[in-house]
Amino acid sequence: IETGKYYNLGETGGCIWALLEEPLSVGNLVDRLICEYNVSREQCMEDVLPFLESLVERGLITAVEE
Repeated sequence: IETGKYYNLGETGGCIWALLEEPLSVGNLVDRLICEYNVSREQCMEDVLPFLESLVERGLITAVEE
């Protein structure tokens, strides 16, 4: 709202967004996604990491070191 920009995250992005309502490690997020979608852990990581990085860059989520 602060920037006046709106984002369409798509179906999978929306699922990730909903899962991130509670603090979650990347590993736990990937575990949940591979249960939901028919995808390998490796492919899921390849797709999810850049998506999460883009959310961080836009200030939509905050990454916390474990």
